[in-house]
Amino acid sequence: MNSMSKCLPILTVLASAFDDKKFNGFGRHELVLMTVKYHQGRVFHTTLGHGIEVFEDEHFINVMRRGVEWAATGKVKD
Repeated sequence: MNSMSKCLPILTVLASAFDDKKFNGFGRHELVLMTVKYHQGRVFHTTLGHGIEVFEDEHFINVMRRGVEWAATGKVKD
């Protein structure tokens, strides 16, 4: 194993969504929820959240809460 491979981040896809061409999309699955482990750090990333109504949605809030909790502690309480 070379030194470069020791520092590459590990991406885990949690969810994707199909970007349908009939809605002006690309016709492929796009990542929407993912985590990245890099050295001793953790990152939670989402591409969701365009518009105020999304930020008020209880499901979105729960996903964000759990993602931030995992990034901060490495664990998520049920």
